[in-house]
Order: sequence, then structure tokens, then C-alpha cells
Amino acid sequence: MRKFLIFLFIILVIAGAAFFAYDKYQQNQKNTFDKLRNKAAMQVKSGDYARASNTLNESLNLVDKQSNIEAKVSQISSFIQADNFVKAKNYNDAILSFQKVQTFGRTGGYSLLARRAQDKISQVNHIISQQKKAQEESELIQKKAEQQAQSEAKQKASLSQWTKRYAGPDQIPQMIVDQARINIKNAGMDTNGVPDQELRTMIISAQKANQNIVDYFRHHHKGRH
Repeated sequence: MRKFLIFLFIILVIAGAAFFAYDKYQQNQKNTFDKLRNKAAMQVKSGDYARASNTLNESLNLVDKQSNIEAKVSQISSFIQADNFVKAKNYNDAILSFQKVQTFGRTGGYSLLARRAQDKISQVNHIISQQKKAQEESELIQKKAEQQAQSEAKQKASLSQWTKRYAGPDQIPQMIVDQARINIKNAGMDTNGVPDQELRTMIISAQKANQNIVDYFRHHHKGRH
């Protein structure tokens, strides 16, 4: 009986020691995990995302429930990827990645990183807006330049028609007749009673006299204005 009690005592002592050792091991594991978790949080706060990811991966073997840690690692990875998209000026993919960062913030990730992602999205949207504005301004300038070139070409074509020496009235285009009528009216004279064919004849006569149509009309049609 005595030997049995001694044996039982020894077993209890060993079991107690083993329990104490395991409890201490568990406590050490928890302490190490807490230190790594806090270290990773500080690294995220300082913007050292790559090291924060490494620190979190180091802590994965210290806990049974790893979902929150994996969410944080994935969140950091998405943030780094989004930043790289911004540097490459791939703004649409950058926004999608930052939005993914925000999603992880609601499933165990860092709320700080989610807020930073929102700030980044605002910055990227501002860049996109500025680019769009600059593009619209550039297109407007180009459009005005094209319109100016077309106007100058039209004026040049019109001028060439005016300076062209016509052999006879029938060769004068209608646009020249219409413009002549406008110029005469702008000079304060009435052309309502003057038919187009007569204006054509007057244009030929003005060219031969080396005069413009307004002066020629003024001096040769005194009774009609």
C-alpha cells in the first residue's frame, strides 16, 4: 500500500510539473505572439508594410486561430500592390486594390490601413480628375486650332477668289456676288434693285479699273443708293 502511495505521489508530481511546464510554454507563446502582433501594428503605423507582413507571417505558427492574421497579411499585400499600381499610373487597378484593402478592414484587418486606403482613393480620383481636365483643355485647344486653320483656309480661298481675274461675268461664282452685296450694304448703300448679273458685270468693271466693288458701286450707281 505504501509503495502504491509513493508511486501515485510521484505520478502526481510529474503530472503537475508537466502541466506547469506546458502552461509556461503556452504563456511564452502568447507573450511572443503579442510582441509580434504589436510590432507589426507599429510597423504598419510607420508605413513599413513589407516588414509588417514578415512579422505577421512569423507569428502565424504561434496561434491556432489564424484567420485574423491572414486577413492582415492579405490586406497589407493589397495595399503594397495598390501603391505599385499608382506608381505605374495604373489608376483604375489601384482603386480596385485600395477598395480590397478596405474590405479586409471589415474582416479582421487593420482599420488604420482601411482609412489610409480611403485617403489614397481620394488622391487617385483627384489625379484622374486633373488628367481628364487637362485632356479636355488639350482637346479644346486642338479644336480651336483646327477651327482657326479652317477659317484661315476659308479666308485664303475667299481672298483668292476676290483677287482672281475673271474673263467675264459668267465666271464669277455666286459666293463672290453675295459677298459683294454684303460689302456694299455694310458701306451704307442699297443693292435691292441690283440683280446678280449686273453685280457680276460691275465686279468685272471694278477689276479692270483696279478698284474694289464698294468704291466702284459708289461712283457708278449714284442714283441707286
